[in-house]
Amino acid sequence: MKRTPSPAKLAKCLTDLHRELGSWRAVAEAYNSPVIKPGTLNRIANEHGAYMPADEKILIALGMKTPPKEKPAVVVEPWQKIIKKHIAGMARDTRHPENYKGE
Repeated sequence: MKRTPSPAKLAKCLTDLHRELGSWRAVAEAYNSPVIKPGTLNRIANEHGAYMPADEKILIALGMKTPPKEKPAVVVEPWQKIIKKHIAGMARDTRHPENYKGE
């Protein structure tokens, strides 16, 4: 289904689809998503968009929210791990008062 910018417009679109298709079950099947239930669509339409489900998966399926973008995996080379451990060790050593050579 296409994206709808507001809950009120979604409710109007759902009501129009219900008039066209005849049942909430048919409207839910038009979305081709197992997470969208006919009762949820009925409640959204009857309350004119005042009710929106809290489940993020349903909002994504309805087009009210964009799915999160997948972040590319960060590849850490073995030499980077060694250097990171060395730097962490130096930082840890500077925190001990016996290593402080100030006056």
